[in-house]
Amino acid sequence: MYENYGQKNNRLEKNDEYIFSKAKSQQLLDAIKQWGYGKKGEEDKSVKQALDIIDQIILKDCRRYFVVSIGKGAEFYRARPISDKDYGKIEKGFSFSKQSITGFNWKESKEPPAKKAEAGRANAKYEQALYLASNEMTACAEVRPGIRKLVSVARFTLAEDIKIIDFSLRHSKITEKKKQELLKSSPIQHEIDVSFFLAELLFFFTIPKYDQDYSITQQLVKHFRGYGYKGIAYQSFYAEGTNYAFFDTYMKKFLWEDSRVLLHYAVSHLFVPMDLTGKYADLRNPERVKQELSDNLKQELFADTQKKLSKIYSAEENVLINKIYELISREPMIRQKDLAEKIGISKGKIQNLMKCLQLSGYISREGNGKNTRWIIGKSK
Repeated sequence: MYENYGQKNNRLEKNDEYIFSKAKSQQLLDAIKQWGYGKKGEEDKSVKQALDIIDQIILKDCRRYFVVSIGKGAEFYRARPISDKDYGKIEKGFSFSKQSITGFNWKESKEPPAKKAEAGRANAKYEQALYLASNEMTACAEVRPGIRKLVSVARFTLAEDIKIIDFSLRHSKITEKKKQELLKSSPIQHEIDVSFFLAELLFFFTIPKYDQDYSITQQLVKHFRGYGYKGIAYQSFYAEGTNYAFFDTYMKKFLWEDSRVLLHYAVSHLFVPMDLTGKYADLRNPERVKQELSDNLKQELFADTQKKLSKIYSAEENVLINKIYELISREPMIRQKDLAEKIGISKGKIQNLMKCLQLSGYISREGNGKNTRWIIGKSK
């Protein structure tokens, strides 16, 4: 009888410990929320304790799973809805060939300038951030375009290795059991329920915020940027991929490769590439695209999209224009001779194309000779 009583008492103690650790975890999570909304400062005892625990988990106990390196050449995608106002505008970069439609150019695909930057999950208003996704489908789903709306998806590649904080945990090949063992080995396990605390913390980055109030995640990102990290990753709510946000110098490490136009044809994220090659390998549901669209219908959608966007430059010229934009943005004082060499075309062709762009007001120049400075858009 005494043995049964002892076993029952042990179960009660464990249950009490579990309830306490869960309550403590929730208390600290609530403190983080209050801190995010500006109702508490970092000097608040509960906020400080929560941040200390977060640092302990992410930067120490589980560092190898949260602080990750991304290698040079990695591919990322950025989607932007195409509005009616974009139709027919040369500066947007749309071009056509017999089989495909090119989307926004480099200038229109990259992060917005600070004066136009809206607040996001990882940045405050007027603070620049480059948001990318691990695959094309995730990029499209994140912008939530309406049915039968067009989306431009740009492909970027990483120019050099970088190190970021990864809140998605999707990169990790460890099993769930191994992950739980790792978390339970933390020295703070008796104070909070680490697994619960971490899961709720990461959910801050994934849960949709239809009111666009990202105060909590903005504060958390700012906290880690204070340690020198200039990029974060987090799980997408709308698709299976991972989202990324990059800041400061990290934004300049991504090279624009190309872009294409997709049509949001139906619900459940059925995005149809506006090309006639039949290559859907990069989409998540290629079989469904083939099932729902006949060749004739695909041709009709392609032709209709082409009419909407209007042909201005050939696909070849559009590629050259994008390269010019990118190079003069990085090196405003670059000479036309050097531009021609870097792009791999004749100096005469560069001069003719840049003259057309100048006459159209898409680029301008200041100064003369060695002091010439190129500007995207009209000179002030």
